[in-house]
Amino acid sequence: MTHAARVAARGVLWSALLLGPPLAPLFARADAPRPAPSQVDTAPSLSELTALQANLASPDAAQREQAFDTLRSLAPDALPAIARRLESIQGHGFDATAVLSAMSELRRSQGVAAPNGDVDLALGVLPLLARSRDRASVLAAELVALLRALEAQKTPEASELIVGKLFALDSKLFRYEAQRTRARLGVLLIPALIRHQTHPRSWIRSLCVDTLLAMGVDKPGRAVQQDDVALLSAILASYGNTLNFEAMPVVVSYVTDERVEVRDAARAAVARFGKNAIWQLRERYLNATGKEADPSWSYQRLLADLARTVDAPKRVAFEAQRAAANAALDADDFAGAQQALDTALIESPHGELAVHAAPLYERLAAHFEAEQQFDDALSALRRALRLDPAGEGANRIKARIDFLEAELRLAQGQVDVAAYQRALALDPALSAARETLDELTGERARRDAARRKTVGLAAATLLVGAAFMVLRGSRRRGREPEEDAPSDADGSQPG
Repeated sequence: MTHAARVAARGVLWSALLLGPPLAPLFARADAPRPAPSQVDTAPSLSELTALQANLASPDAAQREQAFDTLRSLAPDALPAIARRLESIQGHGFDATAVLSAMSELRRSQGVAAPNGDVDLALGVLPLLARSRDRASVLAAELVALLRALEAQKTPEASELIVGKLFALDSKLFRYEAQRTRARLGVLLIPALIRHQTHPRSWIRSLCVDTLLAMGVDKPGRAVQQDDVALLSAILASYGNTLNFEAMPVVVSYVTDERVEVRDAARAAVARFGKNAIWQLRERYLNATGKEADPSWSYQRLLADLARTVDAPKRVAFEAQRAAANAALDADDFAGAQQALDTALIESPHGELAVHAAPLYERLAAHFEAEQQFDDALSALRRALRLDPAGEGANRIKARIDFLEAELRLAQGQVDVAAYQRALALDPALSAARETLDELTGERARRDAARRKTVGLAAATLLVGAAFMVLRGSRRRGREPEEDAPSDADGSQPG
């Protein structure tokens, strides 16, 4: 970032502030690229979802439509708030009969009278709210919007909320809609259906058992026949969470899987099964290593030794590439370091091994930043953060990301004071952010002016003091002859 660019940006900022409130918000908002999602928490809160629900009852049709569209397009970062909202609805109670009647009206408004009619409930929401905005109608509209939002995300995590919290609100509300949700999501529902076979509400338990049977995945061996790594991992985790002992042999078979995410999920599930999995683990150990396990080993020791044995080749390969990257960085061979790191992470893209690559990417980022290659520096920093999001240096890396993103915007004449402030909050030792922020806001100039004023006052005080001492000395010298004049023997002064 050049000094000229900073001066220009500072001029823009001060112009905005001096011109007053009409223009200042434009610069505060800054239509610049937004920071990475990991740096700014954009997830909606429970209060925001509650406010959107209230807007569904607005007399303004445009406001109702906007609230409904926002609710049914919530992103994955809204899952915690949606979960809390559904818990709040359940906790405060509601008239299930009235809400069910409102849902029936969503069908009737589209010309379908049958309760199991194949119709998109969402299409009836706005017409219903145009006629009636009582509590039941508004709640029905909100629930349909949340269902559509969760279905659109198409993730096991969203499916968890659909089955475990939304459908659990009442046994009749989604009795027919659940079939259409299954048709929309298919196998993505499997982890949730497995997990909630132990749900405290009986109708959810029945729904899960019947749906798994209808899908032909009621047996663990069939349920795990999935190509999607995330889905398979979620299924294995669900079997572990519910302690489904029928699934235990299947889960154990994945503890040596070559896919990191899958084997981590399997090992976590086996750890939950505990000593009950000892015989399956011994059999797996024999198949993987060709030798019998020590009969005295506990399931923890057996699982750990099995993991070390299976992971050893990948660990050796990873450590070799990491050492090569470290040596390349020491020799200022940054291209070689990047190539070695990329190679190391091909086989171990995340997990306990990958964490050790994070500091090296941070060193690589420092080189790119020194060369003013901010885009490359940001890429390296973001990768370091993904590899070790909870590490000791996470806040330092986040601060550096905020700072560099702000620097890129500043080079384009877009001032983002908040980004520099976030960077300092995360890492108070980031002096570059403090210096730039001081320069942009004029804080440095104010401090310099205050310092000059303080120095001036001190100098003036010294001068006044020196003058006073000189004057006092002169007066003393003027009095000395009179004080030291000789006296007569009787003590009287000469005539």
